[in-house]
Amino acid sequence: MKNQLSVISYQLSVSRKFRHPTSDKLASDIRHPTNWQFGFTLIELLVVLGISSLLFLIGFASYREFNRRQQITEAANLLKSDMLLAQQRALSGEKPAGCQGILNGYLVYFNSASSYQIIADCKEADVINVEDPVIKTASIDGGITKTAGPDTISFKVLAQGTTGASDANLTLTQVGTGRTVTITVTKTGSVY
Repeated sequence: MKNQLSVISYQLSVSRKFRHPTSDKLASDIRHPTNWQFGFTLIELLVVLGISSLLFLIGFASYREFNRRQQITEAANLLKSDMLLAQQRALSGEKPAGCQGILNGYLVYFNSASSYQIIADCKEADVINVEDPVIKTASIDGGITKTAGPDTISFKVLAQGTTGASDANLTLTQVGTGRTVTITVTKTGSVY
């Protein structure tokens, strides 16, 4: 029995001698969880911040690209809609108030690269007169301009088509991106 006690005391003295200095602290932390410190390290915070910033930048660039695509699509749809308005009025032969003489048709006239008018052609056919009533004036916004195509497209009355000998192609270009959209007006008067 004496041998057993001396072995046990020797083991205890050796274990105390070679014990890690923080092992008592860790043991007390495990027994008392209120002593634990909660939080994030600086590295963890920087990683989360970096990932969040990267996701934000990708999302912002995608949104900006989407917004630019929508601007040129919206401008093309507005121009098509206004051309269809001129076509519909010409098909119906509807003569607006202030139209002196015979109604020859309706003109879509580009007075600049970014604005146009719908005019009732009442005096001379396919000639813009100051007496001709202006039905609508519109501008193309968002840095979008007409870069190719005729300045005037005339829709004749009563389904006679347009005055062009062939199809007319209007090209809208977005200045910042170089993105283009083409609108075609056939000689029969279809717009697409």
